[in-house]
Amino acid sequence: GPWSASATSGVITITAPLYRAWWFYVLLFGLTLAVGYGINATVSQYTRNRKLQAMVDEKIAEIRENEDKLQIALDNSKMGAWTYYFPDDRLTLTPRIYNILGLEPAASPKLEHILDAIHVDDRKALDLKIQTSLNDLEEIDMEARLKFSPKGTRWVHIKGKAINNGEGKAHMISGTLNEITKRKRLEAERERMIAELEQTNRELDRFVYSASHDLSAPLKSVLGLINISKMSQSQEETSTYLNMMERS
Repeated sequence: GPWSASATSGVITITAPLYRAWWFYVLLFGLTLAVGYGINATVSQYTRNRKLQAMVDEKIAEIRENEDKLQIALDNSKMGAWTYYFPDDRLTLTPRIYNILGLEPAASPKLEHILDAIHVDDRKALDLKIQTSLNDLEEIDMEARLKFSPKGTRWVHIKGKAINNGEGKAHMISGTLNEITKRKRLEAERERMIAELEQTNRELDRFVYSASHDLSAPLKSVLGLINISKMSQSQEETSTYLNMMERS
């Protein structure tokens, strides 16, 4: 049949594939750069993480070694260490402190556990020093008695230092506690001996004074008779004076 004009006059256009277009290569290059940068960043981050982890592990090992050394030093010195975290009222104690204070190991020890173990007459002073340390960053250094013990009065030496949080306020106190009962008993014994020596010296002074007073009168009499006999010209008077000195 007959062909229409529109059908016979059409133009056929063939479009080039996408991978041959210029913008495709630009896009591909951009994606390649992005993937390469991402891989490089990932590798770099992984390397940094490995180095950081190695540094952390090294520091942790160093801290643990220092903790072991500190624990050995505390054991040798018969001291215990304590740390009070002020914001959450948390307390950590070494086993030595539990032993000194006669406390049962607690899962979450509090400051009141230490205060409760202190003699009632010293408890308020210790609490005041802790609060002053937290408020004014002052050091704690005091001796206190423990609660009554059937073995007699027991003493402890408590030291502590507030740690600044960088804003001029304390967020924790770290210190030591050790028993000084033996030292206090030696000091008491020394004071007793000093008091006894002072009392003996006073008694000796009184004795010397009394003895010198008792001897002074006869000596004065003898000296007087010697002086008189020197002035006497008679042998008979001299003999009389000598007899008087003998009786004196």
